[in-house]
Amino acid sequence: MYSGTTTVNAGILWVNGVQTNSSVIVNAGGTLGGKGTVGTIAVRGGIVSPGVAAAGILSGSNAAFDSLTRFSVELNGTTPGVGLNKYDQLQLSGNVSLGNATLLVSVGFASAVGDQFTILQTTGTLTGTFAQGTIVAASGMAFSITYRTNAVVLTRVKVGSSTSLSTTASTTVFGQSVTFTASVSPAISGVGVLNGTVTFMDGLFTLGTAVVNGGIATFTISSLAVGSHSIKAVFNGDGIFETSFSQVLLQTVNSASGTAVTTGQTATIGFWQNKNGQALINSLNGSASSTALGNWLANNFSSLYGSGAGTRNLAGKTNSQIAAFYLTLFNVKGQKLDAQVLATALAVYVTTNSLSGNVATRYGFVVTNAGTGASTFNVGSNGLAFGVANQTTLTVFQILKAANQQAQQGVLYNGNVDLRNRANTVFDGINQTSDIV
Repeated sequence: MYSGTTTVNAGILWVNGVQTNSSVIVNAGGTLGGKGTVGTIAVRGGIVSPGVAAAGILSGSNAAFDSLTRFSVELNGTTPGVGLNKYDQLQLSGNVSLGNATLLVSVGFASAVGDQFTILQTTGTLTGTFAQGTIVAASGMAFSITYRTNAVVLTRVKVGSSTSLSTTASTTVFGQSVTFTASVSPAISGVGVLNGTVTFMDGLFTLGTAVVNGGIATFTISSLAVGSHSIKAVFNGDGIFETSFSQVLLQTVNSASGTAVTTGQTATIGFWQNKNGQALINSLNGSASSTALGNWLANNFSSLYGSGAGTRNLAGKTNSQIAAFYLTLFNVKGQKLDAQVLATALAVYVTTNSLSGNVATRYGFVVTNAGTGASTFNVGSNGLAFGVANQTTLTVFQILKAANQQAQQGVLYNGNVDLRNRANTVFDGINQTSDIV
């Protein structure tokens, strides 16, 4: 049996037999591999790679690695041994010094979280660690590295993740869109693409969920109530990555700013049913056959007058048809909420120069570039009807939008008497407060 020292300066030395008395020195450029037995192993910048074409167990006595050494193992199963569906192992009978060597791991099977692999085992004492410390990335997976007194064990683990949160504007006005962006990254590199979903939370309430794309998930919302909101992003994790939570981001939503509604910006519901109001509707955009008003109502308030309004869909309807429709709303007995809402919407349209020109001025309306929609009104104690806190100030357009969100098939509040009464108080207040003279 050969008992001299073998030095590997280049190429690969495969040891598949027993050379117990032969020490091996592996210098930079050289590799020691195989499934046999050697004596002492000293690696000075070289590679130690148990196994041949498939997994294998390489045996020796003492082993000393330096910081330029690379220890390479293949994981093709959960049992050490020779052949397919096994994993590599260095098995020693003496003392081992890892010397901050680099651990190289490749995975050739679908390893599950919790799988363990004893890649180095000795009957002597183990000292030192690998350069990666306590975790290594391999084939899009992560493995913890545990250093025992006489073994090195890899354990398949989930990868930690980190989530941060940003906003397009930390202070907004009610009704203004704000976009929250969650940035999610793995705790270590080399573990593949991070996928999954992020849930955006307002305190304990879920705002919505978005898919992570390239480490980014975004969520846009315009319905946050007036006040302060504690926004948090939660990456939900998956089979590879662990759940993580962002910092809490304070989002402030203020009441609408602007000038309160004033005389000449609206008209009472009685105006729109009399000859003057009916004439104004029929004259908009040039003639009674114009469909511009109907399309505007349908596009902006789809649940009240558009695709979600059922038989009350005003898309494509002419001015004369809308004038007649208004009369049906006005002529109902009792509360006239539906007429109040349409009256407010009509006022927004006729007072906005870009929508209908100056035709409404002859009836006493004040026409501006911004129109009545940009003016504000305080909902008082009726915030529940609009999804906001009491005493919230909103623009008239925001109030119309909020009412639209409460409509199904053109019916407001599903017939809820309390909510309809609250909404009627607000719309009647708008139309009375800023009535034409």
